[in-house]
Amino acid sequence: SNGWSRLPRMNFFTDQQNRVDTFPLTTKEKLPQWILDYITFHNEMRRKFPGKLLFTHPNAPKLLVRICLGLCGGLNDRLGQLPLDLYLANQTNRVYLINWQRPRALENFLLPNEIDWSIPTDVPGWGFHEMKVTRGQTKFFDGMPEDTPGTMQDFWTTQLDHAIQRANTGEFKNKKILIHRVLGHLDEDKLEKRLKALGEVDMIHNTLSYGRIFRTFFKPSPGVQQFLTQVQNELNLIPGQYTGVHCRVRHPKARAFGKVVHGKNEDYPADKT
Repeated sequence: SNGWSRLPRMNFFTDQQNRVDTFPLTTKEKLPQWILDYITFHNEMRRKFPGKLLFTHPNAPKLLVRICLGLCGGLNDRLGQLPLDLYLANQTNRVYLINWQRPRALENFLLPNEIDWSIPTDVPGWGFHEMKVTRGQTKFFDGMPEDTPGTMQDFWTTQLDHAIQRANTGEFKNKKILIHRVLGHLDEDKLEKRLKALGEVDMIHNTLSYGRIFRTFFKPSPGVQQFLTQVQNELNLIPGQYTGVHCRVRHPKARAFGKVVHGKNEDYPADKT
């Protein structure tokens, strides 16, 4: 055991004989046990409550939904927080879903792979033209600076625990759906500290586990896969046997540390292009 059982959380399965473990053996050997346990729970719930039953059946589990309804930063701002999101879903015994609508639905680019994080299209209130309805759902971090958690030290020391407690046994315990958009990838060390304190040895972010988690969640949409295949063929690349590097270059305009660069719209500062 890696010590994860010491986590003060609810048990997902009261009858271990009824537990269905459908996760691939090759992946099972390469991810922390707590993540495998969560994925097993998630997949079983989605099988037991298919489609909109996940939202409507009285016995269906509660849900935690990461939203992106406007400006949510870049790709890593949106999806680089899968380890933290898994931690929140695991600690609150909720099925984790993703609702990304801007600029287009995430499913236009990435599709569920071995874990289904998508919201069924026949569930009202989650479409492109219903974002005001989505925003009206109860926020997991209500009253807390989820957009800028790093600006307040007590967010990671006390507020996060309060949000988890509130979802489990506090005023939000009966809320079917909780949404969040916490920007946590800039504070990866805070999650790692929590994992280490609980006996976990895999800190995820600087290990191969993050890539495995990403591939467990996502596979390219047909259009994206077609483009990837085209580029691989043009460059004589063998899938899985090359390295790609993404360079982010700061705006060439000089600025003092902590300041921002103004573009054409002086009311909308940005620190990069």
